[in-house]
Amino acid sequence: MAHPGWSRHRLKRYEELTGADLAETEDAFCVWWALQREEVGHDGDAATRLAEQ
Repeated sequence: MAHPGWSRHRLKRYEELTGADLAETEDAFCVWWALQREEVGHDGDAATRLAEQ
């Protein structure tokens, strides 16, 4: 289990790098969707596609 402070830091860093706002439902859903697609093995770099939106 990850420490809560570490998790918050990583999420904040993700927002800084991608421009996503995870407090916004649409952004959070897009990130969740991309992670789910990666987990089941779809081709492509979902994080890159999300950042380009």
